[in-house]
Amino acid sequence: MRKQIEQQLLKVLMLDDHAEYQFHYSDRGIEVDGLWGRQPLASLSDGYRSTSQWLLDFIGWAVHANRLTESGNIGGILLIDEVEQHLHPNWQRYLVQRLHEIFPNTQIIASTHTPLAASGVADIDSGILIKLDRSPENGVQAKLIDKKELYGKRADQVLTSEAFGLFTSRNQGSLTDIDRYSELLGLTERTEEEENELQELRGKVREGLQDGENPTERLIRSEVEAAIEKAASDITPELLELEITKHLQQLANQEV
Repeated sequence: MRKQIEQQLLKVLMLDDHAEYQFHYSDRGIEVDGLWGRQPLASLSDGYRSTSQWLLDFIGWAVHANRLTESGNIGGILLIDEVEQHLHPNWQRYLVQRLHEIFPNTQIIASTHTPLAASGVADIDSGILIKLDRSPENGVQAKLIDKKELYGKRADQVLTSEAFGLFTSRNQGSLTDIDRYSELLGLTERTEEEENELQELRGKVREGLQDGENPTERLIRSEVEAAIEKAASDITPELLELEITKHLQQLANQEV
């Protein structure tokens, strides 16, 4: 049973991908073999420490209440406030699914402020996502979010979805640059100083608004755009955007 619990902990802590990652017990307490070598659990980062502590506390109470089965399952309810606390984004992506996998008989109720953890509910058939809104007039209200709307979306898309309700995930400085760029672009006549500012902002805005989830996708878009511009220099901006989008969709749908 102890070995099984250790494997569950390692899975939640994202340390289950190497056989040499394991727990040890000494006069220094619980020690963990991991990416850092062997270190006491108490000396690890806040994410490892806090997650291990509430997991061990949950399992301990399950043992005390005789709710831990021989297979390691726990029947009960687990409440977690801010499940993403102190966790690296890569860890946040998998935590919800892993908790559901190792505790299939436990009803897990967790709050979160990160789109990476919230979107993890989309991979769980029995998962439910509820948004809590507060207003002076109506107090706290609960709204059920269709988790299908989060499936396959990036973190920035989840932030601007109904689940979080942000208008944009861009930083405020970039929005100010876009507003100023639009203002300068709309002038029929510009001073030399304004023209220099416009050129400077053009590069910043263009880079900030470029499409693509990662550098590779952005490079592909840039190359496609350059190729189309070279092949048809008289193409309108609207048609250029259409052609670029079509080519990127074709590239994305190709089998690797």
